[in-house]
Amino acid sequence: ASIVSALPRLAERPSEVGLLDVTVVGAGPAGLALAWKLAAQGLSVALIGRDLPFTKNYGVWVDEFRAIGKGRVLEYEWEECLCYFGQDREVVLKRPYGRVGRRLLREHLLTKCAEFKVYFQEGEVVQVNADPVASSSSVLLKSGIRIESRLINLASGAAAGEFLDFEKGAPRVAAQTAYGIEAVV
Repeated sequence: ASIVSALPRLAERPSEVGLLDVTVVGAGPAGLALAWKLAAQGLSVALIGRDLPFTKNYGVWVDEFRAIGKGRVLEYEWEECLCYFGQDREVVLKRPYGRVGRRLLREHLLTKCAEFKVYFQEGEVVQVNADPVASSSSVLLKSGIRIESRLINLASGAAAGEFLDFEKGAPRVAAQTAYGIEAVV
């Protein structure tokens, strides 16, 4: 399902919404999960981003994922996994490992966001105005729509780096990446 079809559109209900509690920028797994959890706490939340399917694969420890109630979105499970730590360093872990189903995870997160009335606005953020002293902050979309809220959370991965001010001399963006392959023999 698309985000547009699952969630109420923010631009169509500006008077109903008023000043939002939180604007979450980024409609990937982190942004959707954060929007859901904030809305479940009774906050008014807008999710801003592109309405695209998840494209990355996510691997998880099966026991940990089940412990947080997410076992139903696992698409495949392995009883053990083989890890490589440099040349001639193989380690077999006797612990079930799973691949998260991209479609299943997205549907689950969209259902939860809809249940708690997260608003959605498709678009690209071009400006963030965040003032810690002011009573509200805003994001400006490429389309010209300005969205105001008490708090803005950038959950758009490395793309958020252009909006962040770090201390002098600090790297502009940090990123963490893991690579893996799935081989069927």
